[in-house]
Amino acid sequence: MMRLRIAAHRSQTLLHRSNRIRSVRTESCCCDDWGAMPHEIASAITESEAMKIRQTDPSSPEAVTILEQSWRFLDAMFPPDQRFRLDMDSLRASNITFFMATEGGMATGCAAFAQQGDDWGELKSMFVASAARGSGAAKGLLDAVELCAREKGCTTLRLESGTGLDVAHRFYEREGFHTIGPFGAYPDVPSSVFMEKNLAPDSGDGDATSR
Repeated sequence: MMRLRIAAHRSQTLLHRSNRIRSVRTESCCCDDWGAMPHEIASAITESEAMKIRQTDPSSPEAVTILEQSWRFLDAMFPPDQRFRLDMDSLRASNITFFMATEGGMATGCAAFAQQGDDWGELKSMFVASAARGSGAAKGLLDAVELCAREKGCTTLRLESGTGLDVAHRFYEREGFHTIGPFGAYPDVPSSVFMEKNLAPDSGDGDATSR
């Protein structure tokens, strides 16, 4: 499994911006070989003294720890019939790429990319522990998923989040997402919020803004 180190702070501007990020519900690349990575992706991957984002096995002990935190958080907020989180078997499916944020050797967040079609994918299992909110972990994890999606040929990234997570929704909006209706197999339930981002190079979304 390739481990990737991502810069938590690419510039003073990015540092200032990432420090405004607080909570998320819900970098790296999903290549198997470093030498096979497109130049633009490889150039975005660098060392970080404080935070690391890497692709990993969701069943690893560290990953299970952060996933269980996210599951407890979601289970406390939403009724069973309105929880659309991925369980461990689903996270290990062939269309899933799982990422984890660590700081000081401890897991602080996670996110997953789910390939759902030839040209679109979904952000899943996005979560940052309360102690790490504001560290840039959310931005790093989202960047990892977007890089992975683009590498796999996706031009659209979608997510399903939940009501009551307004800070997360504002973060997604800053990163270029906008609200849409239900997609895929999701039912139209009151607690769901659906969002989408255009990843096409000429989309004009730039550096803008899951359950």
